[in-house]
Amino acid sequence: GTLRTEKPLFTGLLVGAILIITGLTYFPALALGPLAEGLAS
Repeated sequence: GTLRTEKPLFTGLLVGAILIITGLTYFPALALGPLAEGLAS
């Protein structure tokens, strides 16, 4: 089967995938930032 692009499910999956990819991109920097700052001082 194919996923119809005009359905709300497609929009939800697309937005979800974008949020997951964005979160995985920025989460390591946000998580390690305070740790690196604590080690530097």
